[in-house]
Amino acid sequence: MKKRKSLVLFGALLLLFTDLFPQPAPQGEKTLMLVSTAHFDTQWRWTVRTSIEEYLKNTLEQNFALLRKYPFYLFNFEGAIKYMWIREYYPEAFDTLKKYLREGRWNICGSSLDAGDVNIPSPEAILRNILTGQQFYKKEFGTTSCDIFLPDCFGFGYALPAIASHCGLKGFSTQKLSWGSAVEIPFHLGLWQGVDGSKIPAVLDARPYNRHLTGDASNNKEFIDLVAA
Repeated sequence: MKKRKSLVLFGALLLLFTDLFPQPAPQGEKTLMLVSTAHFDTQWRWTVRTSIEEYLKNTLEQNFALLRKYPFYLFNFEGAIKYMWIREYYPEAFDTLKKYLREGRWNICGSSLDAGDVNIPSPEAILRNILTGQQFYKKEFGTTSCDIFLPDCFGFGYALPAIASHCGLKGFSTQKLSWGSAVEIPFHLGLWQGVDGSKIPAVLDARPYNRHLTGDASNNKEFIDLVAA
């Protein structure tokens, strides 16, 4: 993990949000959509205070500026604990955030109180993490998240599809398997089936979270090849 990540998760990730941000394409054409998101660890090589006073503040200011400047800019942000901090320490920003959320330009992702390990904790612990996050979202925003979003966690337990199904979640996404998985990435975009038969749409290679876009994305060869695949 790195100190701070400003990331764009490519292509298939957006399939998880088509109900929220419908962008119909002419029949027969493929469309690659990009939505910005930001991830930083709640606590890693710094204190929670640094997360609140520096990383969270910068995330809000930078993305509010982009939302003001670009009318079609969309943004995803994870972690109910971070929204709790925004409400407590940046109440004016919290009101601004809610305005963009109502407009459909700010999306809550991730479902849980905070992104965490999903290998060692029991399914009940993971369920409680999701339940706590979703209850906060419902109370504060009148809505909930629709996915399991773990861009920076190592390893994903076989119970996740069943947990997602029980929680009514619609998708799972990560990019961490590209960091040297012991086995090949099973698929880039597909259905992940759990041991109980539960299935969840999954993006297992959402591309690196530290990528920076330059130039006209419509002429980007990597993107063109991704759409054509």
